[in-house]
Amino acid sequence: MAHTAYEIGIGPLHARDFIHTCKRLANTKVIYLGTAGIFGSFTEVTLRGVHTSIWAPCAERMGEAKSFDHLHPAVHFDTTAPMLPSTTCLCSTSISYNTKLPPHITSLFEGPFIENMELHALADILHVHCQDTLIVMAITNAVGHTGSTQWQQNWRVAAEKSAEYIGKVIC
Repeated sequence: MAHTAYEIGIGPLHARDFIHTCKRLANTKVIYLGTAGIFGSFTEVTLRGVHTSIWAPCAERMGEAKSFDHLHPAVHFDTTAPMLPSTTCLCSTSISYNTKLPPHITSLFEGPFIENMELHALADILHVHCQDTLIVMAITNAVGHTGSTQWQQNWRVAAEKSAEYIGKVIC
């Protein structure tokens, strides 16, 4: 069976440029691989499945900004990654330094929580148009001031672990 890989780029704007490709993937099975930071302690690169994607920029999470109500609803994926713990992904336009999670998020959604910049820009399109979407995130860092440095140190290991996992799932 043939498989095709696409590179999305970094950030939600690059991801949004990928929408037309997503629409061409209608009725196919998609495996979305990404990297993310985790809210809490980080010790090593691990993989997690994502069951829910939420648009939650840091300023909105902290009550310092507000989007229009229901402009970016949460997306719940029907399929979770086999053999991986599942999590909720908070998506933002940038890397967050603030590690606090307010009650309006922790009481409504199931943790642990991770942060990624690209997923939510595509989540609704993938969920609606693709037959089956499997989301796999490699946790490369803790959310906060050291996140970028940790990501730089760990993205290669994340790529290796992701490839190994995909080899097991596809085969």
